[in-house]
Amino acid sequence: MGDDPAGPDAGGRGGGDPASAHGGLIAMKPFQTLGAVNGMRLLNRLCAAGLAALIMLGFAQAAAAQNLIANPSFETPTLTAGQTTTSVPGWTVNSSRPSGIAYNIPELTTSSGNQWLFFRREISQQTTTIIEAGQTYTLTGDFGVRTDRPFPALPQPASLELWAGGTAMNGAIPGGTFIGGTGVDVVAGQFTPGTFVWTVPPGSPFVGQLLSVRLTPSVGDEIAADNISLTTPSTVPTLSEWAMILLGLMLAGGAALAIQRRRMTV
Repeated sequence: MGDDPAGPDAGGRGGGDPASAHGGLIAMKPFQTLGAVNGMRLLNRLCAAGLAALIMLGFAQAAAAQNLIANPSFETPTLTAGQTTTSVPGWTVNSSRPSGIAYNIPELTTSSGNQWLFFRREISQQTTTIIEAGQTYTLTGDFGVRTDRPFPALPQPASLELWAGGTAMNGAIPGGTFIGGTGVDVVAGQFTPGTFVWTVPPGSPFVGQLLSVRLTPSVGDEIAADNISLTTPSTVPTLSEWAMILLGLMLAGGAALAIQRRRMTV
């Protein structure tokens, strides 16, 4: 009758050839390793894409938070210690009483940069920003007074104002409409911040007009201003939202890796 090559031993039920059986397993390992490598490559690519997205987010947020005010901290022109100037680039000044920019001094330390504005009458600037319906505009600024300047009945208020339309001229905004603002009580030797927020209502008659800013001192000696800012809220995802996106990419990569390993072992 002869031996049956297809008997139980050949099928692995009665012992079989160990070398043959192990050889089959060994033959699969290169494919499993290749699948794992491909999966890791996919995961790395997803992580790299997520990292690139976070970097792009940083630039997008920086652009979204851009200050709409020109020369906001009065760092132009550049001065050195002890210098002052009556030139205020980017702003219009009421010339009936002198105003200008001064370098940082012990009697009043700047809130931003090395220089601040001193003014005795109103000062204004028209931005290139067109008012949009539903948009929110945040206007902020710091006000103070030197400790070596006489000032009646401190604290005294200074005003931070937002205007629509018109034209900035000689510290005023003729033809413009006062939107709103905030008063800031100035204190000797330090800067005090003020904030005004305006959300444009639907159907506002100011839509399409240019935004302007005006700073007005109270009656008395000169007041200092610094760090004037007009911004709109960020329209890009927050850092926490991008972190969730990156986590989702990593989980997707892990799932893809697991599926690929399972396929290689079937």
